[in-house]
Amino acid sequence: MAMATLRSLLLLAAAAALPVEAETFASAADWAAAYTKASAAVAKLSQNDKVSIVTGIGWNKGACVGNTAAIGSVGYPQLCLQDGPLGVRYGTGVTAFTPGIMAAATWDRALMRQRGQFMGEEAKACGVHVLLGPVGGPLGKHANGGRNWEGFGPDPYLTGTAMAETVQGMQGAGIQACAKHFILNEQELNRETMSSSVDDRTMHELYLWPFADAVHAGVASVMCSYNKVNGTWACENKHIMDDLLKDELGFQGYVMTDWNAQHTTGAANSGLDMTMPGSDYGGKTILWGPQLNSAVSSGQVAKTRLDDMAKRILAAWYLVGQDAGYPAINIRANVQGTHKENVRAVARDGIVLLKNDGGALPLAKPKKLAVVGSAAVANPQGINACRDQGCDTGALGMGWGSGTASYPYFVAPYDALKTRAAADGTQLSLASSDATGSVAGAVQGADAAVVFLTADSGEGYITVERNAGDRNDLDPWHNGNALVAAVAAANPNTIVVVHSVGPVLLESILAHAGVKAVVWAGLPSQESGNALVDVLYGDTAPSGKLPYTIAKTAADYGTTISRGDDNFAEGLYIDYRHFDQKSIEPRFEFGFGLSYTNFSFAGLQVTATATSGPATGTVAPGGKADLFDTVATVTCNITNTGSVAGAEVPQLYLTLPTGAPAAPPKQLRGFDKVKLAAGAAGTVTFNLRRKDLSYWDVAKGWVVPTGTFTVWRGEAEHGTDGGALPLAKPKKLAVVGSAAVANPQGINACRDQGCDTGALGMGWGSGTASYPYFVAPYDALKTRAAADGTQLSLASSDATGSVAGAVQGADAAVVFLTADSGEGYITVERNAGDRNDLDPWHNGNALVAAVAAANPNTIVVVHSVGPVLLESILAHAGVKAVVWAGLPSQESGNALVDVLYGDTAPSGKLPYTIAKTAADYGTTISRGDDNFAEGLYIDYRHFDQKSIEPRFEFGFGLSYTNFSFAGLQVTATATSGPATGTVAPGGKADLFDTVATVTCNITNTGSVAGAEVPQLYLTLPTGAPAAPPKQLRGFDKVKLAAGAAGTVTFNLRRKDLSYWDVAKGWVVPTGTFTVSVGASSRDLPLKGTFDVA
Repeated sequence: MAMATLRSLLLLAAAAALPVEAETFASAADWAAAYTKASAAVAKLSQNDKVSIVTGIGWNKGACVGNTAAIGSVGYPQLCLQDGPLGVRYGTGVTAFTPGIMAAATWDRALMRQRGQFMGEEAKACGVHVLLGPVGGPLGKHANGGRNWEGFGPDPYLTGTAMAETVQGMQGAGIQACAKHFILNEQELNRETMSSSVDDRTMHELYLWPFADAVHAGVASVMCSYNKVNGTWACENKHIMDDLLKDELGFQGYVMTDWNAQHTTGAANSGLDMTMPGSDYGGKTILWGPQLNSAVSSGQVAKTRLDDMAKRILAAWYLVGQDAGYPAINIRANVQGTHKENVRAVARDGIVLLKNDGGALPLAKPKKLAVVGSAAVANPQGINACRDQGCDTGALGMGWGSGTASYPYFVAPYDALKTRAAADGTQLSLASSDATGSVAGAVQGADAAVVFLTADSGEGYITVERNAGDRNDLDPWHNGNALVAAVAAANPNTIVVVHSVGPVLLESILAHAGVKAVVWAGLPSQESGNALVDVLYGDTAPSGKLPYTIAKTAADYGTTISRGDDNFAEGLYIDYRHFDQKSIEPRFEFGFGLSYTNFSFAGLQVTATATSGPATGTVAPGGKADLFDTVATVTCNITNTGSVAGAEVPQLYLTLPTGAPAAPPKQLRGFDKVKLAAGAAGTVTFNLRRKDLSYWDVAKGWVVPTGTFTVWRGEAEHGTDGGALPLAKPKKLAVVGSAAVANPQGINACRDQGCDTGALGMGWGSGTASYPYFVAPYDALKTRAAADGTQLSLASSDATGSVAGAVQGADAAVVFLTADSGEGYITVERNAGDRNDLDPWHNGNALVAAVAAANPNTIVVVHSVGPVLLESILAHAGVKAVVWAGLPSQESGNALVDVLYGDTAPSGKLPYTIAKTAADYGTTISRGDDNFAEGLYIDYRHFDQKSIEPRFEFGFGLSYTNFSFAGLQVTATATSGPATGTVAPGGKADLFDTVATVTCNITNTGSVAGAEVPQLYLTLPTGAPAAPPKQLRGFDKVKLAAGAAGTVTFNLRRKDLSYWDVAKGWVVPTGTFTVSVGASSRDLPLKGTFDVA
């Protein structure tokens, strides 16, 4: 899952800053004009009128979920507040927009804003004044949090951007937005009793960040949450409402309670401006109204505070122009218009393609298609049969709770597939049950089987299938794992579609060889089926990206739902920040998503005017004004190198300087969605604000640290780990390990090279030769360092005790490891020919651990006779590069330096598989006779057949440039049957006849020259005898200058298409052969077929 990566360094110096003022969405002038009107209105109001403006009329006493009384003297209407974050709750003629998490998965600002605009237009047309959204809390620190789906995911930058776009869209349409739930309400369990305690830095850098962006966008209102914050109820908490929100962020709107979240009349003194719904749910407990009137009259609440409360509410009303020509309240109005177009676009462009082996997608008019799962069809009881969507019956379009809306219609997946199948002449079958007993019969013989899975959650007042809001686990619901297993066992082309509120563990599903594609379809709402068919059939290439991380185990997330109070011990490290800090490999990383085309990146440019130190500007909406100045600009070029149109999401991640306080290894600080025709190119510009470069200091506020910032540009968070190589004249370089230097006893001191002392160039035994000379790695590095003026240090021991001192402060540390073997007449370090295990020799794992702990830019070079297990090495965050240098013989050091310094881009490919465990290979050294029980299935053939994920697959190898493949063409003249030629050297002569030709185009899309190895793998027809899923049948090495292109031709011999039959010899089977071409045995973007009769 390595992604193309560009890396640059941004050095902050004491230069004069030339800030560019970022757009302010609700300007100070807009608010000032609104406040002028509000002040004039408040001057005309009685105390009772003011209290009426700030107090709801009571639960279930008005046309809306929240209502305040009309004040005729100033033309102020009965204010209507209505759920929710995806449309007008309880409306019968409204659009059910996609949930926030689906909008986030599009990473498309324009669609986010349009979604907000259309929601605002519908709410206004229904006479609603305040639509209760968007959602910035929960942020999503718990992967199984019940209401995460209402918001935009666990990254504050992505959520903040989506909040701002949504607020602008809504309020531009004339509706007041309400940013909720403020703040730290991260779970449903005990939400009305628990306290969330968090340190000040975490509060600012994670949880407050999205609300700051909403305030900067001019949000009219904020809803405080049910929980306590650091021991005080959120809706009674002066620190969060006054100190943080109103003073620090310059919020000029009003704070309302979540429904029945107020606890005392005195909450007015803590910054609360409006109580909702004005009573408890029984209508008996009323804390404002007459009680507030009395408190003001007695001086317990100052009159100026009541004036401020009323003024804030009226100013928000004036701000969005609700004081003239506003529609009357009619929640049941038909206001949908053409807004379903946005629902379909968000649902479509938020679909994330997670897996697509062998080009299983897009579908191309299959003859027979099987659809499986209860989630393929609409709820048989009715699309709105469950109150507030509180069930998981049938297809899933949103979670449950107050943040839902009623569907005006619902296009289930099967509905849309049925329509498409009819148009294509496809035979479509449906098994709309999750039972596994008879599913095999339903899917056998189908060209593909599409299985639908769900995982649901929602608000805690509803329990669904024993899930009381938060999910109990991260497994698919309704026996999903077993259902996929049954389908994949019966159909080798199984496509899994997941509709889910959040991450679902996929390990069981991905383990099945029959699962060829996984489509993360999220929460698509009413246009579910249409959006899915758009992508499954390639009408639109998938372009969604994950707005969260999908882990391999639930424990990998590092957080759990609290049974009592929560002290937020994880601090800054949630989701990908946690995975990066702990060096945990995710299954699919934050920001990941495949396409049907390919993109390349090049030409990263960085300019900066930032100066270090704290922000000093005056307070404006969102915080100090200079926090929103542009202080750095990053540009890069992007090209669609594939054969179809598509969209990519360039993502920018920033690493703070090493001298800054401890921070996540990298943090999202920019993204854009770029739509490009096949072959088209464009330029992306990221404008970094001062805040984007800052950390929070309790005493100083937002501070830009001094030092070198690292800017990472990649398609996904996990794909931005590169750039450690090539080396670029480092000031100080540390070399570590006995394998860095030649054997101190002499380069040929050991008979037949029968020792592993010093640098390794070959194994041992009769197959060796004496070295005429030997350039050890350190020798060549020393020469290069002298030429570059690099300070070079050497620790030529494998002891770990003092290595930290040798590598600390170096720009990079290069560690050398070995693993040796040879002929059995010599025993070396207790290895009698065969290796005893697959670990690096000489304490290698411990040596790397010690170096990587002391130097964050550790490069590991492995000289080895064969595969070595790298799991321990790759687990260290400090290990930035691993170079497999094999057995280089006498030119060892020179060859390595050529690559380490970029004189030549690496172009080697693994001639074997590197596994995660020794057991994964499936074979062991025999103590007696060997019956070769594994048969055909060795190395990658075994891994493919058993669906075992390797660490690095056969044929894998990175470069310093990028390559794209396109234009696969296949011609074949082969006929089925056994070879019939006369015997010639190598076998029957016709076995070597060319019977098929495959061509494709390859382009170097990067910025440096390099070489790639296109590899062709062949899959025999389904009617042939059991065979490996694919077998190498062609390769070539193509050297290309930057930007150059070429054509590769593979000539397939008759033998390449054949299997061995004991009676007939080499036989070409009848049927459809599949040809896959790409850069490794598991990176095969091109797929074609040819038939043999």
